[in-house]
Formats: sequence, structure tokens, C-alpha cells
Amino acid sequence: ILQRMEAIKPLLIDPLFCLAAFSGMVLVPHFIKGFTIFFSTKGYNNIDPRKGAEAAIQRLTDADDASKKATARFISRCIGCHQNSWEALAFFTAGVLAVKAVGLGGDLVKQLSLAFLAVRALYIMLYLGGTSRPVAGARSIAWAA
Repeated sequence: ILQRMEAIKPLLIDPLFCLAAFSGMVLVPHFIKGFTIFFSTKGYNNIDPRKGAEAAIQRLTDADDASKKATARFISRCIGCHQNSWEALAFFTAGVLAVKAVGLGGDLVKQLSLAFLAVRALYIMLYLGGTSRPVAGARSIAWAA
């Protein structure tokens, strides 16, 4: 077992592994949004999902129920988080591919890639759960890191 763990160790911190992991993380807010819309409105418009999300947010915002308004804000945060993650993925992909193209891949590059992955995971959690100024401030710090 220890030999197998040693064989896997380089893969776990390789920048390409981090890129693949972040590519999957980008979709997390999107799926959370979809499930939230489905369960809060009892359906999902898969024919035109963007209009469906807008309509769901509007219906929930227009409701007199405070929890439905909070759900609408959460769905909006999921959308914003998902869009921001795509933007970050483009820059991270360019950086990882540039490093690989010139043949760099030392420990510093591996550590920075892993740090980026960890900070982005924190950022996504703070973005989705951020309903207060301190959490929003922490999210901004995570974004800047």
C-alpha cells in the first residue's frame, strides 16, 4: 500500500491534476443552482435554462415569503460564483499550460497550483455562503490571493 501511495503522490500535486480538479470545481455552483431551482420551484426549465433561472429568481423575489427571497439571492450568488469560476479557470489554464510548455514544474509550481486550488475551494464556499460583510470581505481576500 505504501508503494502505491508513493506512486500517486506526484499526481496529487501536479499542476495538471490541479487544473483538472478546478475544472470540476467550476461546475459545483452550477449544479447547486440547478438543484436549488428544482427543489424551490418544483421544476427546472431545461429547454432554456438561463431564462428559467431568471424566471425562478423573479418568482422567488416577488414572493412575500422571506425564505423565498433568500433562496433567490442564493441562486444569484450561485450564478455569480459559477461565472467567476469560469473566468478564473481561463487564467489558471493559461498559467498551467505555459509552465508545462516551457518545461517548468518544480516544487514551487506544484505548491502554487495546489494553493490556488485550495484558495478557490475556500472562495466558492465563501461566495455561496456569504450573506454578511465579514464573509464577503473574506471572499474578497480569497479572490485576491
